[in-house]
Amino acid sequence: CAQGERDEKAADAAVEVLMDGEGVVAGEGERDGKGEMGDTKRSPSADGVGRVTQDETRQTGAVGMQAYITYFGAVRNPFLLLGLAVCMFGAQALYVLSGWYLTQWSQLPYDEQQQPEKYGWFWLITGLCVLMAVVRAHGLFWACIKAGRELHHRIFDRLLGAPVQFFEANPVGRILNRFSKDVAVMDENLGQTGLDTIQCLLRVFGTVIFVCIVNPACIAPLLPLTIAFMWLRKTYLSCSTELKRLDGISRSPVYALLSSTLQGLATLRAFGLQLDCQKAFWFAQDQNTITYWNYKHVERWFGFRLDLMVVCMEICVAFLSVGLRGFVCVFVFSFVCVVFA
Repeated sequence: CAQGERDEKAADAAVEVLMDGEGVVAGEGERDGKGEMGDTKRSPSADGVGRVTQDETRQTGAVGMQAYITYFGAVRNPFLLLGLAVCMFGAQALYVLSGWYLTQWSQLPYDEQQQPEKYGWFWLITGLCVLMAVVRAHGLFWACIKAGRELHHRIFDRLLGAPVQFFEANPVGRILNRFSKDVAVMDENLGQTGLDTIQCLLRVFGTVIFVCIVNPACIAPLLPLTIAFMWLRKTYLSCSTELKRLDGISRSPVYALLSSTLQGLATLRAFGLQLDCQKAFWFAQDQNTITYWNYKHVERWFGFRLDLMVVCMEICVAFLSVGLRGFVCVFVFSFVCVVFA
């Protein structure tokens, strides 16, 4: 009987170590504005001796400018960044110029339209626009690859030089999460998202300035819709940013439990703890799924309200387009598609 009681106590302690000591149900500490780590806590172990384990923390608030400076600074090539800026602004300027030239060309008499130099100028502008668009896309992806490689090397070098206490305070699942999902997002999604964002911003500003100069009446519906859009953007970012951070934190226990299970598989089978380990994994997986599901809800909330703004903008543009001609209508509808689509 005494042996059976000792076995039960050892089994309970093993489950407690898997769920608490390895960070399966790790608490969510918070990081202040300076980015300091949270306090440490004592986690019980199987032999009764406390072990120092640090809670995983997250930064709160908006993404600071220092994060962007650090990322682009990792490129270590200012001439590449300068060339990218020139290509981005140049491609947008040529895009607007091509629309203006095509409109002016279509208003000429038929005999003048058939002149070879008219075709030549149009093909020249279009070719330069396509060339700069291709160069800026390849250049931005090349810069993102260099920045991602440099940041990965920095993190890996610091990990190799970290003291043993760091690995005691941070479970292996937390480290695997940083080098798997987080690095994958930086390598796979950041370049494409950054290119789309920069291209959209330049197209919006270029179109708005051009249309407002040609027809100031378009400013009337833009002002209230812009105010509403900024309010929606602020509300959406305040929620989505925190949910993505919670998603990253809640993913670490999943990796931690998987690694701990593989390392202690013989012990779990010896004490018959397979079901308890499955329940712990399901709980960790549920916590991660909850944050992801809430993020998708917030995303659809934002998208639905943007669709309502699209309808309002299209109604205003439809009435304004009656008194407009040529390229102004084209750019107004282009603005609607770019900003609110």
